[in-house]
Amino acid sequence: MQDPSKNPGPPDPDAAAIEGIARRVEEIRARNELLIERMFEGEKRFRNLAKAVWKVQEEERRRLARELHDGIGQTLTALVNQLKRAQPAGAVDGGAEDPLHIAEIALKDVRELSRLLRPPVLDDIGLKAGLQWLARIMREQGGLNVVSEWHGEDARLDPELETLIFRVAQEALNNVSKHSGQHEARLTARRLADRVELEIADGGRGFDAAKALSPAVAASGLGLRGIRDRVELFSGQFTIESTAGRGTRLRVVVPLTEGVAR
Repeated sequence: MQDPSKNPGPPDPDAAAIEGIARRVEEIRARNELLIERMFEGEKRFRNLAKAVWKVQEEERRRLARELHDGIGQTLTALVNQLKRAQPAGAVDGGAEDPLHIAEIALKDVRELSRLLRPPVLDDIGLKAGLQWLARIMREQGGLNVVSEWHGEDARLDPELETLIFRVAQEALNNVSKHSGQHEARLTARRLADRVELEIADGGRGFDAAKALSPAVAASGLGLRGIRDRVELFSGQFTIESTAGRGTRLRVVVPLTEGVAR
């Protein structure tokens, strides 16, 4: 009689099907892991590219500011000095049509434009001084009374991080000046051990923040998507709250340990 143990019989179709499914699941898992890895690599390349573009823009601002100050600014300074020397003794101000007056106004405008493009105080002293200068300029030129507060130590940050926070504050305060219907705003910056926080608040008319952040209106909106995208390049967090008739509060938190998004 034949030993039954030596005759396994026909293969179990259910076991074969389960084995096939297991192989297919493993293939899908491996493919998904590869796709996720490629997605992260693509995101990393995109972040690096976006950061490089942003850095080039800031370098171009710095170059233009320097050319305005050292080129056109010095030419206008020389013109103002020559016109002053050419004036007869005891001459009175000729008013808006006076060439000296026109040259002095042009010189002032060029200097202010140079500073707005890239304020030297931001590079020379740091973020705290840059934000204080921005608040003063908004009061003097934009008619917006900005109460500026700085909490924490004054030590310098990474230059790109200082530029980021300054540009966010500049854009946000310009939005307040143009759209809030208010003449007052509060700027609060905090330098903590592991992060930098920036908050811009006003008591103006408010708006629909979700709508302003949507792609459909971003191009003609308040530049909020641009602020959010730049903050995310530094692994930061961007939040904005706005209520009709009760004002707007914009808040940015950027980790110091990240420095720049990699």
